[in-house]
Amino acid sequence: MNIFKYEFGGFSGGSWVYDISMEQDSFMFTARAYNGAQMNFSSKVDEHFVNGLIKLLIDNNVKKWDGFNKPNNILDGYSFSLSVSYGDLNINAYGHENYPENYKEINKIITDYFDLLIKK
Repeated sequence: MNIFKYEFGGFSGGSWVYDISMEQDSFMFTARAYNGAQMNFSSKVDEHFVNGLIKLLIDNNVKKWDGFNKPNNILDGYSFSLSVSYGDLNINAYGHENYPENYKEINKIITDYFDLLIKK
């Protein structure tokens, strides 16, 4: 079961995908990058790691992104997609050259959190 998926980037300059899924009785984190950025990482993570991420999302009011859907029908450029379904927190948001409030700050918070694990 996929509980968290965050994708962002563009055709040139790199694209990233972060995913946390529940596999049997454990959480699996994967991180991939392509289109000029290279990364392929996977690791089991514990509930503490997942709860830390959820706390970051709640503390930064990312719930208000739920329902954001603003494509601009341009075939190139930068886009993002966020899907979260964990406990009482459900968020689905998408933008293409359009972003919710505080997007850049939240993107940095999320990627910094994952970098702590990836660069360990």
